[in-house]
Amino acid sequence: MNEMDFRCGLHTMSLSRKVVSDLVSRVKRVERVLGIDIDEEYEKDKCKRVMNFFIGGVNVEQEWGIEVGEIKNRTYKYAVVKYINVKEVHHVSQHHYLCPVKGAFPPLPPIAGRRCIEIP
Repeated sequence: MNEMDFRCGLHTMSLSRKVVSDLVSRVKRVERVLGIDIDEEYEKDKCKRVMNFFIGGVNVEQEWGIEVGEIKNRTYKYAVVKYINVKEVHHVSQHHYLCPVKGAFPPLPPIAGRRCIEIP
């Protein structure tokens, strides 16, 4: 997962640092437990296969090879939904200069008519 883009997208949703940190941690755990890269899953099918994990039944254990209870609760599903939302709604690459995560991106060159905002 491109963690910095995800963090910046979450910050543009006016979420607190704590909530952002929790969501990033949960998506990382989903990646680790399912053995996936969430960015690749999004590119393949907009994370439909991952979302099916959360709503699937008995076949889920066979398909993924893990116990359903390990990460199957709504907080992990919510984190994946937020990831999808950031990818679909917030085009982070257009907002790098507004990202409140210090050091997330190299400074952008000045563009006529745009002032970069430095966030402490």
